[in-house]
Amino acid sequence: MHKFPPIDPPSPLTYIAEFTKILEHKLLKGCYIGPISKTTLTTLIGPFQSSPISIIPKPGQPGKFCIVQNFFFPLSPTPINSNPCINSLTAFDSYPTTWGKFSIVYLLISRLPPGSEAATCNIAEAYCTVPLHASQWPAAVIRAKHDTFYVDICAAFFAAPSSGAYAHIANAGTKILRSQGIGPLDKWVDDHIFI
Repeated sequence: MHKFPPIDPPSPLTYIAEFTKILEHKLLKGCYIGPISKTTLTTLIGPFQSSPISIIPKPGQPGKFCIVQNFFFPLSPTPINSNPCINSLTAFDSYPTTWGKFSIVYLLISRLPPGSEAATCNIAEAYCTVPLHASQWPAAVIRAKHDTFYVDICAAFFAAPSSGAYAHIANAGTKILRSQGIGPLDKWVDDHIFI
């Protein structure tokens, strides 16, 4: 049985041009598969559950938007939405993260000799570098219209295991950099500081 959220928040319609542009970009990058009808999608992956989506402006970046999938919907199952939220099906402890802390960065900077320099680096679309196993696709479906769906085949920003999964990649990257004498450095999700 398919489970669909109630009508998505109005933002995809309010920002339809931006929403369409993001969908096209995700398709071009290979992060989404679609558009697919419900019948075809059922044939390909079996029963699936979609989560409500919205599109929001990125803070401090005029003209930039991002899609947000609400993997916490519903907070509690109801007769209308009887399936639990996608995130409730994941054990958060199974995906630990080791992000940097302000106190560590402050300590690093406070002990630098005069003339030291620092640089920051952001990994663009970091979660798109983490592909989902096909068995996870039924929980990563986006409903764009009544009978038009896309499958997000990469880690999504608000899905419970995504930050932990990406942390493994980020941790490996920082270990490689440190082994080559690059650093000190620290990271927060996809943002790195090199000192």
